[in-house]
Amino acid sequence: MNRYLLMLMAFFMALSLKAQIPKAERDALIELYHATNGPEWFITWDLTAEPSQWHGVQITNNRVTGLNLSRNNLKGSLPESLGDLSNLYFLELYFNQLEGELPQSLSELHNLRRLVLNSNHFDGKFPDYIYDYTNLEVLLLASNHFTGTIHGDVLKLRKLQIFNVFDNCLSGEFPMALLRLKELKEVNIAANNFTGKLPSSLAQASEIKTLILTDNNFQNQSEFQKLLNQRPQQTDAVIMASY
Repeated sequence: MNRYLLMLMAFFMALSLKAQIPKAERDALIELYHATNGPEWFITWDLTAEPSQWHGVQITNNRVTGLNLSRNNLKGSLPESLGDLSNLYFLELYFNQLEGELPQSLSELHNLRRLVLNSNHFDGKFPDYIYDYTNLEVLLLASNHFTGTIHGDVLKLRKLQIFNVFDNCLSGEFPMALLRLKELKEVNIAANNFTGKLPSSLAQASEIKTLILTDNNFQNQSEFQKLLNQRPQQTDAVIMASY
């Protein structure tokens, strides 16, 4: 019996060790906790427990593959060490009070499918490294303070389905490259400082089901609205371009 118990204990100890994530990833999570006022989160972490028990942390094959701490009262800036979570498939931190520029280290998150950071206080230029997230399907950066333009490299996001930068401080002309993204279903660039002319081909892009362009400074607003009005309506289409 004693031998059996020893073998059983050894098995569970080995299983526990096997479930350990890399130290760099654990340290990155702990630094995020301290940088964003972890003790005051609505659902906080017990740092003495295993990360697999921490709210919002998804672990697959001993690597952190998902992080969702949305609506959880995070305050502060994201630490550079967040880039050590290079196996993340989703990073969702919406409806918090996060601020500052996004860390440059997020350029390491090449596996991201979902980046959802809306309704915070992030600022700085729209990060160029986002264009290298070639697996990205959902980009939600609405209601922050990002500046800069959306340039042609957005074409690299060939799997993108949702592009939402509503309510920021972005400028420049409408990013024409968006029209070449075959999987794109939703475009929301409302409440920014975009200028120039809207392309007529945008009104004819039937694959885009949700199009929200309001509160910008486009030159051909009324003409574009007429083109939209002529578009055959589809039951699942929601087109909003009133000014």
